[in-house]
Amino acid sequence: MSFSYVLFALSLLILVLQVEAIQFYLRSGHKLCFTEDFEPGKNVRGEYVVMTGNGTMAVDLTVRDEKGEVAFMKRDIDHGSFTFKTREARGPKEPVGEDDYFYDAIEDEGDQDETKPINELKYELCVKHHGEQKEGVRRRVSLRVVQGAMAKDYNEMAKKEHLDELAAQLLYVTDSLVELEAAFQKLFLSEHDVRIANEKILSSMMYASLGSVAALAIFSAFYMRLFRKGLEKVKAI
Repeated sequence: MSFSYVLFALSLLILVLQVEAIQFYLRSGHKLCFTEDFEPGKNVRGEYVVMTGNGTMAVDLTVRDEKGEVAFMKRDIDHGSFTFKTREARGPKEPVGEDDYFYDAIEDEGDQDETKPINELKYELCVKHHGEQKEGVRRRVSLRVVQGAMAKDYNEMAKKEHLDELAAQLLYVTDSLVELEAAFQKLFLSEHDVRIANEKILSSMMYASLGSVAALAIFSAFYMRLFRKGLEKVKAI
């Protein structure tokens, strides 16, 4: 089996795993927002297409991070792409702050491991119509967002570093495999955390059951003692 064939097979596998675009209809006077989780310090690339609808309608696109800072904003979009780099990770249990207006508050619960850094950042992508609202007017929007290796422009990288097509493709496959390995490692750690949580729950249930049995035994003994005393009094009468 030749090296080029293996490289082609790996590229095909990675292409299959790529994220498909989401498509939806945006009505006049409406706004739709989506929340995406991205890894810290990663390149993000988005592609958008606003198709013709049943009337004239201007569409805006805004991307904000969890602090409300604008990562990308464009008015009256048609078709194109955007890129940005996510912020670096917050430290372990770093306070979210008042400005983090749509951050998932579950990460602030006391059950979280204080030694773990926050390894995901939330970004909000909003598509809205601006201008005069028109009854019954809508446009179809297609939006696709990727991060990491899929967000890099390897053609531009090949031009800057004077790489041939095969070397650029190999670099893309290498970066993608590194990210896949990191994803599997993340799944393994998640499974480990779930297993530990289940063990804690089972342990708590076991102690609760033992406590219930002990309490029932004490209550039964106390009840039988009272019953015998009552029975002796009845016999004495």
